[in-house]
Amino acid sequence: MSLAGKRIVVTRASTQASTFARRLEECGALPLLYPCVEIQYASDYDVPENPDWIVFASQNAVCALAAKLNRENPPTPFFKGGNKIAAVGRETARAVQTVFGITPHIVPQRFDAASLAAVLPVRAGENVFLPQSHIGGDVLEEALVRKGAHITRVVAYQTLKGSGGIHFLSHLRDKQISAVTFASPSALRYFIERLNDEGASIEILKDISIACIGPTTYREAVKYNFKSIVTAKDHTTDGLIAALEEHFA
Repeated sequence: MSLAGKRIVVTRASTQASTFARRLEECGALPLLYPCVEIQYASDYDVPENPDWIVFASQNAVCALAAKLNRENPPTPFFKGGNKIAAVGRETARAVQTVFGITPHIVPQRFDAASLAAVLPVRAGENVFLPQSHIGGDVLEEALVRKGAHITRVVAYQTLKGSGGIHFLSHLRDKQISAVTFASPSALRYFIERLNDEGASIEILKDISIACIGPTTYREAVKYNFKSIVTAKDHTTDGLIAALEEHFA
């Protein structure tokens, strides 16, 4: 087990880190929780009635919409049988299945917004509901607009800077960190902010491996000139673990 004894920092939100941490432990690694994002669900938006498509670009969007619907009294019936569901990747699709009991109709082979937009068979005039983060990109919406769709895009949740977890700098000084993992560009940006808040800079990470879940996060990491960047071939947490295992083999 190439991860045996490796201390792997998990920067996911505290509400989402447990599954990834458990998988790391199963591989012999020692997960170190350092939440760099916090997810705050929104409620001040209207949910459209019976759109043709509901498009989820993240697991957080799935959970945020569920929280919004469950706050209604009685809970708002939303999925009425005629809706078609799209999810950006397998983990988001699993969230749809777990939370709503529905199998998405469309999941792209590559787990990013551009690939999702490319494979969505949206017809001109169809109504698409797109719940996103306040920092969600425009790629998906713009591509669907070009197909002639009518988009209802709402801020369903905010991605904020996380707090708590290990004392990162102490672990780093004691050479107790083997790699730092990132599941989103926002986690990486807020990680840098947390370092800056503690009076440190990314230069202290010159000997640490940075592991990214996919190409969008990788492109963000490249901006900071890290010495060692590992990228998952399969853009899931299991793919991220596989990339780490190959890296440390």
